[in-house]
Amino acid sequence: MGFLSISARIAFVALVLLSHPAGGQTFLCTPEVAGQLSCQASRQCECRFFTENKMKGTPAGYRWDCNILRGRCGPEIPATIHPYYGPLPSAVSLDRETTIIQQDQSNNSAD
Repeated sequence: MGFLSISARIAFVALVLLSHPAGGQTFLCTPEVAGQLSCQASRQCECRFFTENKMKGTPAGYRWDCNILRGRCGPEIPATIHPYYGPLPSAVSLDRETTIIQQDQSNNSAD
C-alpha cells in the first residue's frame, strides 16, 4: 500500500468497512429475511417486497423500506424547548402566568 495515493487508501478502507456488516447483521434484503427489521441510519427499516414502479424506474423485488413514516431507532436525542421572550404581534397577547393565548378583540381600524 506504499504506492497508493491518500484518496485510494481512503477508498480501500471504506470498501473494507462497508463490505463487513456491523455486529454480524446482514443488510441484504432477500425473501428469506422478509419482514425482518433493521436499524439503518437511525431509522427502523423493514425488508419487504415492492412491486415494479415504472414511474420511478424501480423493478419489482425485495428492498429495505426506510421511508420517513417508519419509526426511529437508536439513541434518542431529547428535544430542547427555548422560550420566546420577544415582542408579540398586536393581535395576540400572552399571559405568562397561565400560558393561555388570547386574541385581541379591539378594533384597530380607522373609521
